[in-house]
Amino acid sequence: MASTNWTREPSPVSPETAPSAVASTPSVLLSDYYFFQDYRLAQYRDPLGSFLSLPTEAISQLYLTGVGNRSFFDVRTIYYLSYSGNQSQVPIIHPVLDYSNVINHSIFGGEVSYKTNFTSLTRDTAAFDPITTLANTNGLCTTASADPLARLPTQCLLRGMPGTYTRLTGEAQWRRSFTDSAGEIWTPFAIVRADAIDASISNQPGVSNFLPVGDTQALRVMPTVGLEYRYPFINVQPWGTTTVEPIAQVIIRPNEPYAGKLPNEDAQSLVAICSASTNSQAMTVLRAAAAPMSACRRPRSSTAAAPSKCCSDSPINCSV
Repeated sequence: MASTNWTREPSPVSPETAPSAVASTPSVLLSDYYFFQDYRLAQYRDPLGSFLSLPTEAISQLYLTGVGNRSFFDVRTIYYLSYSGNQSQVPIIHPVLDYSNVINHSIFGGEVSYKTNFTSLTRDTAAFDPITTLANTNGLCTTASADPLARLPTQCLLRGMPGTYTRLTGEAQWRRSFTDSAGEIWTPFAIVRADAIDASISNQPGVSNFLPVGDTQALRVMPTVGLEYRYPFINVQPWGTTTVEPIAQVIIRPNEPYAGKLPNEDAQSLVAICSASTNSQAMTVLRAAAAPMSACRRPRSSTAAAPSKCCSDSPINCSV
């Protein structure tokens, strides 16, 4: 086993100076795919859960990340080395690029921000997960199963599509907060998101039960308007401060015209999506079950354990 890591960071600067950037090329090479499992070396990666989880893949990546006063940039290419031996079910991320920025002056009295994402990945073999006891017991979600019930939506989930998936996404948001005399906070907001998608899906057994195979191009636009309501109750004591804040949100948007017709290579964990709600508009990430913007930076494999890392619709890495 060999591991290399090269990092280039800028010279120390004060917080008030220009944006900073970091580039790195961590990589892993294994001569034995089962090395970590055989010797239970997960404890060195996760000391708090050393006997509960094992790594399912090694990550080699080349990335460049930049952080400005009001902006964030990240571009990387990723190669996952599967420990399970199912390398063909693990995607290769050609690049994934994220950029977000908050405009430093108000527009119509409110804050305007925008973010973009470009994702392109390739997977050789479809990855299915069983969702019923029957499917799990009889191996109905394996790519080699010849059972007539194999790889059906009632028995399996298509975790990763075979082929190439490319998407360019842009999203802009306007929001403005008003605080009344009672301390209630009212925040109207408007969002528009556009996606340009190109997918080339291989016609492997069972895939056509979930997605249209072949080449697919799509352009979709999703406008959203809404109102968020907050009423924070704050109790300050010598030992600390307690805040209880009920939050409600009303959202209006059209139906998704391509629902179920396009590959989903985004984070599929509700916990992961919700954990991104630490931003200033906590419930925005849950708006009408909108899909996350960035593709999940972890392989989808039918034999892999629960996802260890994913990415949400903001540049926040989250754990499941």
